[in-house]
Amino acid sequence: MNGNPYRYQNPGHHYVGDLPRRVIKGMTERGEHFGIIGGRRCGKTSILTVLKQRLPKESPARAVVPVPVSVAGFDRVSPGVLFREILKGMTKELNGCQWSGFEREEEPYAAFRTVLKERVGSDLTDRYGSEWMAAILIDEIDTVAERLKENGYGDVFFGNLRHLVMEHEMRGGFRLVVTGVNNPEGVINRGSPFNMLATVHLGILSAENVNTLVEVGFRDGIPGGAKERLVELTGRHPYLLQGVLQKLWDLGGRNLDAEVLQEAADSFQQEHNDFAGWLNVFDSATRRIYAYLSAQAERAVSDAELSTRLSESSGRGVSRGEVNDALTVLVTHGVIEQVGTSYRISGTMFRDWFDAHAPVATDEVLEILDELKAVLERPDVPEDVRHRAEDHLERARDAFVRGDGHDPGAAKTAGASALKRLWAVVEGVSAANEIANQLRELVSYLGTFGDWIDELMR
Repeated sequence: MNGNPYRYQNPGHHYVGDLPRRVIKGMTERGEHFGIIGGRRCGKTSILTVLKQRLPKESPARAVVPVPVSVAGFDRVSPGVLFREILKGMTKELNGCQWSGFEREEEPYAAFRTVLKERVGSDLTDRYGSEWMAAILIDEIDTVAERLKENGYGDVFFGNLRHLVMEHEMRGGFRLVVTGVNNPEGVINRGSPFNMLATVHLGILSAENVNTLVEVGFRDGIPGGAKERLVELTGRHPYLLQGVLQKLWDLGGRNLDAEVLQEAADSFQQEHNDFAGWLNVFDSATRRIYAYLSAQAERAVSDAELSTRLSESSGRGVSRGEVNDALTVLVTHGVIEQVGTSYRISGTMFRDWFDAHAPVATDEVLEILDELKAVLERPDVPEDVRHRAEDHLERARDAFVRGDGHDPGAAKTAGASALKRLWAVVEGVSAANEIANQLRELVSYLGTFGDWIDELMR
């Protein structure tokens, strides 16, 4: 093979598993429209690229015209701009097709329907036969929604597009696929114009698809121990897998042992800042759930346990709906995996980065430390115990505050060490159960503290 086959930088070269086949079958055989939800660098654009390539080849009964739509190149986004792009994509192979009327920005859909009825529909029939199908592929629908909203257009474009694919007289000739991150703006929610979309959530690859991806560049596979370590590092995340495999392929004939795999993972991670982008997308509830799961090692945690644990704190509780939304975000970013009705961390690369970089001196953490101090000041806590425990508590607070933004990982380690000493002091007092609950809550913000806190979590 000439050249490295793993090109993670270019959309369409990420391995996207079986999803394109499922989407193509749904579009061509069942008339379905799709919303593909996934995190940044999780394969959304790659899937649209693959659909654009494969739809014309894998629809023997109909001539498919892929119509990719992106707003990346436009300074101003409007319904007129978007319908013009759709029409340009539909007529790309039709010589001399004209589309006029879009200057009337107040009625772009009316202009689109007129051009479709008077010329484009018949031109497509002449070129492809009466069973033509235009597959509209819109990338980053959440960005489209935001840009339209900024320019004062609301969701009128989405209502128009829904009408086109669901109610227009030529609706049978259109299919719609959109991608989005975490479904912001409610574009695909129940009650929205796009609630007819079959929602597909991206996530990690199956073991079979991992093998397929490995064999693209390593025909004889890689040693069993090395593959297990590769899966442990990446969590079967398609982007991380392909990135690490590209680095491994560049290393040539070196033995693929644990040290080489770690070198490849570190090299890939040093060149990219994707993890920081993912963390920025995570809201407070999502960060808490990830931190809680990261403290469980490989144990899978049920959604019921997460809801119970994270709803216990007064004023900082997380609702069941927030838990479900956060789990969806984490699954579609490929950083956790679902096992039945339970969830667990899917890879150590992001987990270790999270432990080292996630903020520690948040308002919630400082608030819990204040509540710990209030418990220690109660009359039922012996004075000598109080003084020693308060000293350890202040050391923990100082470590969190001083290290936050500079070296969060070291700050958490130092703070955890101080809290461990605090627990050793108060373990036998009457307020120990209440203090233990507050320490457990800290885990939902900061992740694991070590074996001593793991005992409290059980």
